[in-house]
Amino acid sequence: MQCWNIGNTTVRNPLRIEEGLVAFRSSVAGKSWSKPIEYQKKVYDVLLEAGVIESTSENEQESLGRKWIACFKQLGLIKIDTTNNVLTLTEAGVSLIENSLPSEDIFLKQLMKLKLPNYLENGARYEEIDVHPFWLTIKCLYTLQNDYNEVGLNKNEIALYLIPCIQNADLESVVESILLFRAGYNNAKGMVAKQKFVKDQYSKMTESRDLVKLASLKDYADSSLRYFLRSGLFTVKGTRVEIASHKMKLAKFVVEHALTVSENAEEESYADIYTTLAVPELPYLDKGYLSEVISELTQSAAKEGVEIKKVDLSKSASELRKAQIEIETEIMIQREIKFMVEQRNQLEEIGNNFELIKNKTFLGGDMYAPAFYEWNTWRVFLAIDDFNSNVHDTRGFQIDAEINPTHHAKGGHADMEFEYDEKVIVVECTLSIGENQWSMEREPVQRHVKNAMRRSLKEVIGVFVAPKININTYHSFLNETLYLNPDDEKPTRINIVPLTDNQLNKLMRAHDFSLGHGYLLNLLNQLLEAREASGNDARAWSIAIERILNSQESLMISM
Repeated sequence: MQCWNIGNTTVRNPLRIEEGLVAFRSSVAGKSWSKPIEYQKKVYDVLLEAGVIESTSENEQESLGRKWIACFKQLGLIKIDTTNNVLTLTEAGVSLIENSLPSEDIFLKQLMKLKLPNYLENGARYEEIDVHPFWLTIKCLYTLQNDYNEVGLNKNEIALYLIPCIQNADLESVVESILLFRAGYNNAKGMVAKQKFVKDQYSKMTESRDLVKLASLKDYADSSLRYFLRSGLFTVKGTRVEIASHKMKLAKFVVEHALTVSENAEEESYADIYTTLAVPELPYLDKGYLSEVISELTQSAAKEGVEIKKVDLSKSASELRKAQIEIETEIMIQREIKFMVEQRNQLEEIGNNFELIKNKTFLGGDMYAPAFYEWNTWRVFLAIDDFNSNVHDTRGFQIDAEINPTHHAKGGHADMEFEYDEKVIVVECTLSIGENQWSMEREPVQRHVKNAMRRSLKEVIGVFVAPKININTYHSFLNETLYLNPDDEKPTRINIVPLTDNQLNKLMRAHDFSLGHGYLLNLLNQLLEAREASGNDARAWSIAIERILNSQESLMISM
């Protein structure tokens, strides 16, 4: 083994770990099993029943259960008594389920302690390895930014140089290699030459070392990053990952302290250290640290024009921690408002991002693509700007302090909802393009539009966005009717307009900003009128939508 990976490529979405642990605790934890294959199969069964995983062939079920168990173990969330085949939740695992600490703090503590090899991952294939992957990543980013004024890492740099780095001592060489890579990439003229340069670097790397195949390196980069993001220290800006600006002080703490706990532990005590939350101690109760953080946040707020109350730094550590969170929240609220205002000047970037997301160029791979797809669609409607809703109430998905997405909208919540003077627009997105698009998306889209109709006296229009619209999806939305309430005498017509992201991009580019949201609402009305004129023909409606949007785009270009 000549590279490292956090988690595994089976447990691709660490945002579902809590759900997995809840299912694990309900039916597996604390029980004695006759042999490992029994609890591995049981883990598969309970995860499937909880909706955490999808069904797979019978011969793969044991393997899938085993890999989820391996993920829990690697993060110190469960322990296994191999003599009696009893699996139990650790202090860290229980805390993650019960929210006794913020999940970011739990992941930060566990990742800070993780080293390779360790009591779980060891043996002949680890003989040349001595690495703390999380520390290595933070240190690399911190060094690039503070010593070279080079911010962030992209997927190629992580896959080529960080993932294959198996010695902490080789960090300096990693940084040098990344700087040389950037110089070579920038010197290559034209995209074809740049792509060839990147391909050549992968060829050199895989030929010179006994490495896993190229696709695996990229998968490991995405997989590891998804786990690291749960620490709250990072933000993903499209194709790059950076240390979140307001977490730079905490990043410095990690750089200085992450190695000490596991390096000073005796091998037999490492297991105990790794499964407790007592170590490492985070600096949140250190008054000196908190005073410095609050001072930096105060300066940041002043630069960004955010008014905050002056904080008495002589207060207790718990009061200072509360003040820190309040300042961070206020800064984030104002940043989101500023972000909204800026979108009208970002139309080209927004349009290009749809292609980057669909091509999985953004960091995090397919697990984070839905979140970025929702976020980029949200930006289209922010660019139009003059809705009545508070901007933070318009989205159902989560963002970080840098206004980048961290998770797609949770089940039961609309992806987006915008209230205007005359109407309410509910927006739903999907990257699904197959034959089952209509069966997967029809009910939740209907439900979210119906819920908005029940809440509001205004007309509600749904907008459904996907890379491609299946003909049966058009057909489904032709004559949607639902009973808004169980006692209604008859069903109500549901208005939903299906658009490809390319068509949404055309709508955005054609938008007459001098008319405000009235232009958008008028255009949506035209598309609904085309539905009525289609003669209940889904294909005719799809053609009419394209024709109308093309004509609007042509009109804008000619002006």
